[in-house]
Amino acid sequence: MRESTCRQDLIVWCDEQSIPAQIGMKSWCLSRVRKSGIKTPEWFTLTTNAFLDFLVENGIYEDIRGLIHEWFKRDECPDASEIFANTSVPGEIASPIMDACIRLKDRNQPLINAAPLTTVETSYWAGLESAPTICGYPIPEQVKFAVRSSSIVEDTSGASMAGLYDTFLAVETGIAILDAIKGCWMSAACFRALTYLKRLGFGIAADDEAISPESLGMGVIVQQMVKPKFSGVMFTINPVSGDPSKIYIEYSRGLGKAVVSGRITPNLVVADKITHQIDRQGMDDFLDDDYIHGLTSIGKSIEKLFGCYQDIEWAIDDDSSEIIILQARPETIWNNRIANLESRIANLQK
Repeated sequence: MRESTCRQDLIVWCDEQSIPAQIGMKSWCLSRVRKSGIKTPEWFTLTTNAFLDFLVENGIYEDIRGLIHEWFKRDECPDASEIFANTSVPGEIASPIMDACIRLKDRNQPLINAAPLTTVETSYWAGLESAPTICGYPIPEQVKFAVRSSSIVEDTSGASMAGLYDTFLAVETGIAILDAIKGCWMSAACFRALTYLKRLGFGIAADDEAISPESLGMGVIVQQMVKPKFSGVMFTINPVSGDPSKIYIEYSRGLGKAVVSGRITPNLVVADKITHQIDRQGMDDFLDDDYIHGLTSIGKSIEKLFGCYQDIEWAIDDDSSEIIILQARPETIWNNRIANLESRIANLQK
């Protein structure tokens, strides 16, 4: 039985040093992009330790471990939402979250210090919609956050997990932030994610410890919400043809979630990395050449930074008109084909 720690290492800020095992791959990749000098939102990450402590404090660690075990060994997968139904975020975790949200609202403000509250003192799940505070902290007003999953097993060249873990956009109040964080944690053991991991062979031949909740470690990003004029995705290889000399950009006005999820037919631009030639297709909303060139330059820089083709989410801020990178992860299809080809060549040369 895992014991709760309620450690101090529950929050990692975007400018702090960390490792994927602590904050998940999504947060770690974005922090590398930020440290390279490319514009990103401000954010903090709730660490994988917070996820595990949440499970233990609510007495569901063994339930989740059992769910994972049953699915990988016997193809039986109970609904994780039933296990999470009566849980709450303990005060030892909720208090630093509220603290960080206020700090995130204005990074120039000093950190507000307050003693962590006990779980009993934070029975905020009923009737707090109209309350002025949560865990003794004022609810940030007129501020919207993006709450994103950041698992240790996603956003690799072998498993992007795109769309399998949950993301919550335009989260406005403290109570909604805690609900969104719970949603990200719950998605770590959801049917669709476990099915994908099993298809990849994750944990099949592993012992019980290797398929415990630790192996699915879920960090959660709480990010300043960008008010986008345009947003979308960018591939640093043509995902259709595999042409590595092209930058493939899909976008729409406003939030890019509909583009990422495939719910709409986006505008499409294919830009040449070398000649800078721009090919526009299906233009309903026109993104001018300066932005296309800017995205191309940023895409090439991120590709060089990670040493492989990239799948990048971006937005153009409506207030500053700056290009802001929201996420960067390895593109899976062509990176995997190249890796497999290189492996075959290496085997032939032995």
